[in-house]
Order: sequence, then structure tokens, then C-alpha cells
Amino acid sequence: MRGRATTAIPAGFWLRAAALVLAAAPARALAPERLEAVEWRDGEGGPGLDIRTDRPANFTSFKLEHPPRVVVDFHETQCEPFSGQPASGGPVARWSIEALRTGTAPVARLVVELAGEADYRLQSSGNRVELRLVRATARPLVALERQEPLVGHPGRDEGDRRAADAVPARETERREAERVEKAQEERRVAEAKAQEAERQRRAEAERVEKELAERRVAEAKAAQEAERQRRVEAERIEKEQAERRVAEARAAQEAERQRRVEAERIEKEQAERRVAEARAAQEAERQRRAEADRLEKEQAERRVAEARAAQEAERQRRAEAEKARKEEAVRKLAEAKAAQEAERQRRAEAERAKKEEAARKLAEAKAAQEAERQRRADAEKAKKEEAARRLAEAKASQEAERRRRLEAEMAKKEEAARKLAEAKVAQEAERRRRLEAERAKKEEAARKLAEAKAAQEAERQRRVEAERAKKEQAARKQAEAKAAREAERQRRVDLEVARREDAARRAAEAKTTREAEARRRAEAARRPAPATVGRLGFRRTAGGAHLVLHASRSVDYSLQEVSPERMLLELRDARLASANDRRALDTSYFGTAVTRIVPSEDAAARTVRVAIDLSRPAPCTTRRDGTGLVLEFGAPADAEPSGPP
Repeated sequence: MRGRATTAIPAGFWLRAAALVLAAAPARALAPERLEAVEWRDGEGGPGLDIRTDRPANFTSFKLEHPPRVVVDFHETQCEPFSGQPASGGPVARWSIEALRTGTAPVARLVVELAGEADYRLQSSGNRVELRLVRATARPLVALERQEPLVGHPGRDEGDRRAADAVPARETERREAERVEKAQEERRVAEAKAQEAERQRRAEAERVEKELAERRVAEAKAAQEAERQRRVEAERIEKEQAERRVAEARAAQEAERQRRVEAERIEKEQAERRVAEARAAQEAERQRRAEADRLEKEQAERRVAEARAAQEAERQRRAEAEKARKEEAVRKLAEAKAAQEAERQRRAEAERAKKEEAARKLAEAKAAQEAERQRRADAEKAKKEEAARRLAEAKASQEAERRRRLEAEMAKKEEAARKLAEAKVAQEAERRRRLEAERAKKEEAARKLAEAKAAQEAERQRRVEAERAKKEQAARKQAEAKAAREAERQRRVDLEVARREDAARRAAEAKTTREAEARRRAEAARRPAPATVGRLGFRRTAGGAHLVLHASRSVDYSLQEVSPERMLLELRDARLASANDRRALDTSYFGTAVTRIVPSEDAAARTVRVAIDLSRPAPCTTRRDGTGLVLEFGAPADAEPSGPP
């Protein structure tokens, strides 16, 4: 309907509407109308909507079924798309406003979705249009015989009546016949126009139905595309999580391998240390046995030497000196072996550190390769996203081209229709030019808005990608920190194991030492009590000096020259008789080469040592005197003769 819409079409409506349009065309502003507000009202006239525009509206309406809805098109009217629904139940489920374009003219379409079957009534008053819903009833037939005066020709019947009164009845009848014929012609034209209007209404309804279907299809496609994008994003996230889990598993495996290698290295070192300790223990046992054999042999030699003369004693002293030298050589050889073993341990430690450094560099190289692979994967993903974006832009461009062609086709058809309306050519061309400029301006704004949205989307994607990279970097750092903590924990565990093994080794060594000490004490217990040595005597002689040591029984002894001014006498398996025997003797006032005698005792070794300090080198011989021992010191070569003591 155009203008005032009712449920029935009165006779001559389309003629009056055409006259009103032609009369109002020059006065209409070139600028399009604007739909300002749509409000829900539930008043006395029934529930419905109040539509407010900035000027008297030019609208048409029709009703669609399946589902039931009322469509009102406000021609040459701009609007902002929105939707709404009543606060409570009623005949209306919801309504929405859409911005369309017919050719170059904007159209504001109001679609009212009905909750059930209902009729509607449209009334316009100034800038307001009321849409009221009423209970569905049977529509009355159009009464074509009821005619109303045409708009723009008031008083035509009155003039005819005056003419009929002034002419004869025949002329009146002729005019009446002409009027009736003319009215019938007008009725036929009106019926044809009504049929054309009905056809256009149905075509418009079909077009609206098609547009709604296309919109639903487009919305479904958009939903499917969004769902596909969501699934793609979910698959990408799941893939990234799987890759991250694989990387973490690899890092854990590498840490486990490093831990096992370190454990094997520590175990190998411990085994080597145990072997070295066993060898040292065997060497100590061998030396102990050799020492025992040597002691036993020396005791046999001493028993044989007791029957020999003083010359044999001198030879024995020299043999003892030679033996001491050999022992010194053996000791130095052992120290050299120990130094070589320490050097071998140091080289093994350096080799282990070198291997650990190589393993660390290999792990860093693997981490760098993994980072490079991740970067390439990100680049490949960005490339795919760029290809998808370009494909979407190409599709959008094709869709825009298709719409442009459709709009061009529609504009061509409308141009042909405009050529039929000769009275409105100039104004319509100017109006359409301005509308085209406005449309171009809006399209430019829409294009800029789309570009801005695309830029925002690209920025959002970039931020999402940056956030993802940041999260991956944080996850990688967390994994590295976790691996470092695991390595530190393993190092502490290894240190604890090494500490415990070292404590166990020390405990074993202490146990071995205690057992050796116990064996030594048992051997000492099995041996006879040590001989007591005491009553050290010193006297000056004509040839030098004598040092006499009294013992409870015969003991083994050795005399060695520590330095030219010091000699050391050791008495084995002996002890000092009393504390008074431990006092040092100052013999310097005797005027001999002996200046000081210092006796001492090693109770653990059951040995008595007598240190003899000399003022100058002097010859010394030893001999046994019963169970005692006598040391005879000769006079030095440069000594002057002296009187008797």
C-alpha cells in the first residue's frame, strides 16, 4: 500500500494515489527521509508499533505466511538496523529494522514476526505511522461500484448536475452515459493497476522472501565458517599443545639420559676408587707382610749376629743404613706412584668435564634446532593464514562484483522505468545523482570501515600470534627452568650419593684401621712384654765417651746418622723404666763430642728412641754388655788431648 493503508482497497484508490504522488513530487525534498524511532504500544486500539520519521512517510506494506509476518517498506528512508521484542507475550514475537536499497534509493524495512494469525491496520498521522494488530477476520470483497471523488478533481459531480439541469433531458442522458462509460473505463484502468500492484506486491513479497532466505543461507554459511575457523583454531592449539608435550617429553628424556650418564660416570668413578682403594689395601697388606717378613729375617740375622764380632756389628750397621736407603727409595717410589695416580685422576676429571661440556653444547644445539623448527612452523602457519585471508578477500571482491552487477542491472531497469515518467525526469535525475553521490560516499565510508575492521582483525591476529609466541616462550623457559631444576636436583642427589659413599668409604677405612689396630694389639698381646730400659749412664773416657743403657733383657736396636751433628738410636720392643729416664741429659760440660742425650718412648710402637746431639762429627761403635748396650764415641780428628776426668 502507499500512503494510508487499510485492510480493503477502495475504488479509484490507485488513481488518487498517482495524483497525490504527482502533486507531491515537486514539493518533496531531495534529501531522503530518516526513520527515527520504533516503539511498542499496547493501547486501547490494540497492541502494535508506533513508527516515527522526520517527515511524512512514503510506505508500502504486505503480509507473508510461513511463518506469518508483516513487512512495511519506508521508501527513500534511511535507518540504523536494530531489533526488539515486547516485554510480555502477545501477537508479536519480535520485530527488526533493516536498511535496504532499491536502485539508488534507500529503503527502511520493518519486519514484524507474528506469534500467530492476526490482521494488521496501518494509519499515518504527520510524521507518525501506527501499526495495530487485530484478530484475524474474513476480508470483505472490494466494492468497485462505490466510487469516491478523485483526488485533485473536487466538485466534478456537482458541475455535472448543474449542466444537467441546464440542458434537456436527452443531453443529460448522453452525458450520463458518457460519464458511466468513462467511469467504467476508469474502473477497468483501476482494476488493471490494482492487478499490476498485486503482481508487484507478490513479486516484492517473493523478493523479500528470497532475500530473507539468502540472508539465512549467508548467516548459516557465516556460522559454518566461524565453526570451521573455531575447529581449525582448536586443531592448531591442540597440535601446538601436542608439539609442546613432545618437546617436554624429549627434554625429560634428555634430562633422564644425562642423569643416567652422570650416574654411570659416578658409579664408574666409585668403582675405580674402590679398585684403587682395594689395590692400596693390598699394597699395604703386602708391605705389612714384607715388613713382618723383614722383621722376622732381621730377628734371625740379629740372633746370628750376636755370635759375631764387633766387625760384624759394623757390617750390620752399614747393612741397616743400606736398608734405610732402600726403604727411602721405596718410599719415594710409592710417592711417585701416588703422584702419577693423582695426575691420572686429574686427567680423567678433565676428560669427564670435556665430555660434559660437549654434551651441554649438543643439548644447546638441539634446543636451537627445535627453536628453528618452531619458527619455520610459525612462518608456515602465517603463510597459510595469509593465503586464507587473500582467498577470503578474493571471494569478498567477487561477491561485491556480483552485487555491483546486480545493482547495475536493477539500475538499468529502473532507468527504463524512469524514462516512462517524463514529468519527473529532471528532478529524478538530480535526486538520483545526489543519492548516488550519497551512496558512493556511504560505500566509501563502508569500504573504509571494512578496511579498518580488516586492519583491526589483522592487528588482533597479530596480537593473538604475539600472545601465543609469548606463551610458547614462557612455556619454553618454564621447561628449561624445570630441566635446570631437575638437573640441579639430580646434581644434589649425586652429591648426596657421593657424600654417603665417601662416608661409607671413610667408615670402611676407619673400620679397616680399627681392625688393623686390633690385630696389632692382638699381636702385641701375643708378644712378650717389652723390655724395660733405664739407668742411662754417660762417662768420659781417654779416647772419647761411653753411653751405657741398661735393659731387662736383650733387645733389637738400630743406630742411624740423621745428620753430621745428630744420631738416633732405636730400641724395638722396649719401654722406659720410669719417668725419670725420660729426662734429657746435658753432657756438654764433659768436653766430649756428645753435648745432649734425649730419650723418648713410642708406646704404640713399643719403641724407645734416644737422640744424641753432637758438637762435631765423631766415630761411634756399639756393643752389647750382657743385656745392656754400650755406645762408644771416639775423639774427633781435630780434638786436643785432655787430662783424666
